[in-house]
Amino acid sequence: MPSNARANARSPELNHRRSRARGTRSTRARCARRVPKDPKTFANGDYDEMRAELAREGGRTGGMGISATLNWLSAVAFGTPERRKAFEAFEVDEIGKAYGRFIDGLPYRRQDGRRAKTNGGMSSIDDARNRLFGDGKTLEVTTRGWVSENELRGVEAYWRERGASDGFATYAAERVLTLSTAVRDGKIGGNDEGIKALTADVFALSARAETVAAICVCSVPEALKLAYEYPEILCTPSSAIVSRLSALKMMMPGADVALIVRRNAKAFLERDVNDIKRRFDALQRAFPGVKVSKLVEHDPELLLIDVDAGVAALRDLWTPEQFAGSDDDNPFFAEELALAIRAVSGNGPEQYGG
Repeated sequence: MPSNARANARSPELNHRRSRARGTRSTRARCARRVPKDPKTFANGDYDEMRAELAREGGRTGGMGISATLNWLSAVAFGTPERRKAFEAFEVDEIGKAYGRFIDGLPYRRQDGRRAKTNGGMSSIDDARNRLFGDGKTLEVTTRGWVSENELRGVEAYWRERGASDGFATYAAERVLTLSTAVRDGKIGGNDEGIKALTADVFALSARAETVAAICVCSVPEALKLAYEYPEILCTPSSAIVSRLSALKMMMPGADVALIVRRNAKAFLERDVNDIKRRFDALQRAFPGVKVSKLVEHDPELLLIDVDAGVAALRDLWTPEQFAGSDDDNPFFAEELALAIRAVSGNGPEQYGG
């Protein structure tokens, strides 16, 4: 046996150190070949795009680390179609998608406050869109009909004629057809014949979505999301919506009332405006030095639930002078005060099980 072989055999620790050194040199060589990236080159500092690029680099430099693997799993299992496309580069993508479907089917409340699906229903227009269109590769048969390829292309053409980009045209068309199909299949809208008639004509529905978006100061996709949650807004006269927004604006001049209505359109469009005003005035009396308009803009539900006990408890703990000016000192004050009011009132936010 050569002398160096005998030495190596007698010294396994030396072998381990040499092997580790070779691995370190290999890692350093890969890092040396990597061209540094400037975060400013990514559109609007898009972190998802940065993660996707790092994941691709991981594949090019000899495998995925823990971080890249988790980014891939998150994107493929739960990401938007656009984000999934940026990450899908592996033969095991179907495993990630199956994991996402499994998690989405569990009966627990979502982190963003959405309730879990029940009885095969959908908790949002995006859930419904994903079920109907999948990843854009197939058009699945629905309960009492289907979305044809020609129908999808026709609605896309409608949005392109309105000046939309190809990506936005597809995005809007899929959600228009998702909303129409959900009403047709009886998942939303009940037996309202007006809603059924309007949503049966996807071009009339598209035009109405534009009108709702203009009135509620939001994008068309947001208007479609709003209509999915509250289909009655499609047949509510535009003048009635404008009148309610004007009344709320007079009541809360410093608040984004369109945002407040979008958070819970059914309540803020149907409830007696005097009842809403009474609750707003009560909050103003309780916290005279606080910008209550910003408080309810952050948590509009404070105008819909009984918070008298919580307000009284907080007033016992702190004086109005102690609350005054807190908005200026703490940028998160509205969020913290809203959470405190709910907590001591026994009406915690949905994402916390309230």
